[in-house]
Amino acid sequence: MNAELRLILSAIDPEYAETQDVRGAEVNWASVLRTALNNRLLYVFSEKASNLSLVLNREREITFESITRVGNVWMDRFQNTLRVLNEYLGSDGFIAIKTMKYFQDITFDVDILLLSDLLDEIGHLSEEVGFKIHKLVERQSRMGEGWELVPTTEDYLPIDVYEGFFIWGKEIMDRDFVAEGPTSHSAFEMCIDTPRVESELLLYIAHTNFQTRFITLSDFLQITRMISEGEGRIDWGSILSQSEKHNWRRGLVETLSIVSSLYSQVYSKDLRIPGSVNKKPRCHFPYFLTLSDVVRYDSEMLGSSCLRPGFIFGELQFAFFEFLTYRVRNRLPMYPDWINLPGLTTDAQTGSAK
Repeated sequence: MNAELRLILSAIDPEYAETQDVRGAEVNWASVLRTALNNRLLYVFSEKASNLSLVLNREREITFESITRVGNVWMDRFQNTLRVLNEYLGSDGFIAIKTMKYFQDITFDVDILLLSDLLDEIGHLSEEVGFKIHKLVERQSRMGEGWELVPTTEDYLPIDVYEGFFIWGKEIMDRDFVAEGPTSHSAFEMCIDTPRVESELLLYIAHTNFQTRFITLSDFLQITRMISEGEGRIDWGSILSQSEKHNWRRGLVETLSIVSSLYSQVYSKDLRIPGSVNKKPRCHFPYFLTLSDVVRYDSEMLGSSCLRPGFIFGELQFAFFEFLTYRVRNRLPMYPDWINLPGLTTDAQTGSAK
C-alpha cells in the first residue's frame, strides 16, 4: 500500500497501528483526503486523525472540522431514517442489510429486508413522514427487487425495501437465507436487527462481484473483521451451498481468495477461508476486479445468456466507465462525493505524518 493508505489505516484501525509506524512518512494531504473519500472512510478518518494528533497546523485542523461538520449532517439523516423505520415497522419487523459497519462512515441510503407483511406500514410511513414510493427496477438496483422510498425532505436518506435478491432477473441467494437468524445491533441508542454473519458475508461478496466490481478499504475491513471475529463459528458450508445453488460458487471463492491475499499483505497473517485459490493481487484500495474476473463471474452465473452481444457490450462499457471514472478522474464509480474536497481549505503540499 502507498503511504496515504497506510496513514489512513493506521489512524482508524488499532490492530494495524500496533504493527506499523507511519510517523515521519511523507504524504500529500490532498491525496490522503481523496483516498479516504474514495474508500468510503473519510468521515471516520477525520474523527480519528484529530484524536491521534495527526493535525499539525491550524489550516489542516479547520479542514478536518469542516469534513466532520458536513459528515454530521449525513449521519443525522442516517439516524433519523433508522428511527423512523423502528417507529413504523418495529425493531423486529425488518433487518438492515449491509448498513451497520465496524467503521461507520457516510452512507447514501438504507437497505432493508422486511421480515413480515408490513406493506401497509410502509405506506403509512411514506404518507405521514414524506417519502415517494417507486418500484425498484433493474436499471436502478442491480441487487434486488422491491421498492425505493425517496424522501421529500433532506431529513432522511432513501430507503430500499427488498423483496428478494436478483441480478439481471436471476436470483443470487434465497430470501429466507438472508432473513434467517438475524442478530441485534446496538447503535444510536436503538436496537437494529442485521443479518447473521453468513448472510452478510454473502451479500458483501455478491455486491462486489456483480454490482460495484471493486473492494474499498471499508469493504475490506468489514469483510475481514466479520471473518476473523467469526472464526470457528461461521457456517461456511451454508454460504458455499447458497452460491452453488445459484451458480456463482467459483466467483465467491475467488473473491474471498483475493480478500485473503490482501489481508496477508496488510496484516502479515492468514485469514482462514474455505477452498481458497491462488490469487496474488496488488495491494491497493479501492481494489478493482479485472475485466477477466468480471466476465468469468458473470458467465458462471448467467450461462449462455451472457453471450448475447448486448450483454457483452454492456460489460465492456461498464468496465470502461469504471476506468474513466477512477483511473482518469480519481473518483469512486457509482458513489457521489458527499463533500466538495476541492472547496475545502487544505494544504495540499507534501508533509510528514508525525
